[in-house]
Amino acid sequence: MRKFLCFFFLVISQYANAQQNYFGIQGSPRKGMLSAVMNPADLNNLSHTVEIHFFSSQISLSNNTLSFGDFINAEDAYFLEAFRNSNQPFNGRTVTSILGPSVGINLGKFAFGLSTEFKASAHFINVDPSLGKYLIDNSFESTFSSTSLNTTSNQRANQANWMEIGFMGAYTLLESNRQKLSIGGNLKLLRPGSYTNISVDQFVGSVIQEGSEVILTGARSDIELSYNENIIGTEIFNFKLNTDLFGNPSSLGFDLGLSYQLKNKNHRSLLNSGITVRNLGNINYGNGQITRTYGMNIPEGTSFDLRDLSSNLQEVESLFLQSALFTNTSEKTINTLSMPTVIALNSDFTLIKKFQISLYGQKALGDTQNNAQVPIQEFYSLTPRLILGNFEVYSPWTVFDFAGLTGGFGLRYGGFFIGSYSALTSLTFDTKQADLHLGFSWGFGDGLL
Repeated sequence: MRKFLCFFFLVISQYANAQQNYFGIQGSPRKGMLSAVMNPADLNNLSHTVEIHFFSSQISLSNNTLSFGDFINAEDAYFLEAFRNSNQPFNGRTVTSILGPSVGINLGKFAFGLSTEFKASAHFINVDPSLGKYLIDNSFESTFSSTSLNTTSNQRANQANWMEIGFMGAYTLLESNRQKLSIGGNLKLLRPGSYTNISVDQFVGSVIQEGSEVILTGARSDIELSYNENIIGTEIFNFKLNTDLFGNPSSLGFDLGLSYQLKNKNHRSLLNSGITVRNLGNINYGNGQITRTYGMNIPEGTSFDLRDLSSNLQEVESLFLQSALFTNTSEKTINTLSMPTVIALNSDFTLIKKFQISLYGQKALGDTQNNAQVPIQEFYSLTPRLILGNFEVYSPWTVFDFAGLTGGFGLRYGGFFIGSYSALTSLTFDTKQADLHLGFSWGFGDGLL
């Protein structure tokens, strides 16, 4: 099981964001396709008639237990260090995203765009650190220990990835010399990649460790195992992406946005505000997807050896089916999941010509503990911004659901940007997040920048 979780975070996430986004650069006065992806109504506010986005990417690692210094000094996998040191349910997230070639055209009242994006994430959600430690730790401080656990939440280890092709459109509802109101939408064709979910719901039981033996007794829970057989074969480390992985079934997603601008007499924006509902819809994982639920019932006086759990989920299932302590209660070959739907608000205030304040926040519209839900990230951010022509310096200060408060720093010159949401607080080694984002775009035609 330890090998599986190491693979889960360190390998899958390399091939694989899902809900963290480019909010630091979204508030820039240079409006490109990143702004439109965040709020499709901003297609009507593009800085140039034609905006071409070449590439952007971000990677992030966050949790609610370990600091940045702990990340660097960890002698073992970071989630194992978290299980050893946490006195609260552990939440951890690894996300990566790539926004590929995209283009937007602003024709006045109408604007259109096409976007390509790859999203992925891996999560630990509400994992009891004692249970996690007993599952994957190979060394113990004492020759004997016993722990009784009673959790009311659904504990999940989860990863999901997919590709998107977005067909975007926006329309200006109202425009005058000083105001502009636009509405926009993004219809996204979703191509599912891989999905893995291990959940332990409503766990009650005792874990007894004696020497190298770790047994479970007096325990009950509902356990879900969901994985793609195209990835997890006879040996889990035989990882390969085959030509069928990003195949049927396809799904549809939707983004809807509203944008309001207040301008000065020179037609420059004094206030740009928007509201967006992103990731509406469901995504269907089929094409080799297996999802089974098992009822676990281990009476007092009976035990199950946790060391028998393999790094191969198919072998774990065989073990469950051979044991009278586990009962297969449901099975499906297509897993329909709710997309990570959020409602987001943003406002950018130009206080003076060279200084701007951006506010951004997003709230989840789903339950991350639900196995049918792609996990969702919530956060709230304030970003002061210094603008010197085509050069820009910004510093996002953000409260994340897992990591808490982080402070970052970023630079933009023309269509190139690079930054981090945690670079400043990382200097103190106290932040619980490490991340980086960068990208490049280019525009031409009439515009402000």
